[in-house]
Amino acid sequence: MDYFSDNLYEVIKRKYMSPLLIKLYAYQIFRGLNYLSMLSIAHRDIKPQNIMVDRFKHKVIITDFGSAKQLVRCIYLDYTVEPNLAYICSRCYRAPELIFGATNYTTQIDMWSTGCVLVEMINGAPPFFGDSQVDQLI
Repeated sequence: MDYFSDNLYEVIKRKYMSPLLIKLYAYQIFRGLNYLSMLSIAHRDIKPQNIMVDRFKHKVIITDFGSAKQLVRCIYLDYTVEPNLAYICSRCYRAPELIFGATNYTTQIDMWSTGCVLVEMINGAPPFFGDSQVDQLI
């Protein structure tokens, strides 16, 4: 098993990421999400702490699949057959449909979370920060 000395959260907190490094890390994360979505697997907890980084090889992997689930989808309609948990994912990276309590969601919730991680790589702070779900929406 490969050893990764840091996670993305620690890299972001060092206060500077070059645009090239942001693009390189984002590309790898999105490729990983693409692979998961082809298998209908929703990670459901994408956040910088769950993305491991090898600073020397600039390799990134998605970890912590404790909340992940393979979504059972209807072949003809674009929704999941069985209900899922709405209270999933860390608050700052939670998709709006999860905040509103949706139980029929797709792997696109991970895309929202990854977009939030990407903004955090650029700005150094999560784009949507709130103390509660209502505060999160506001």
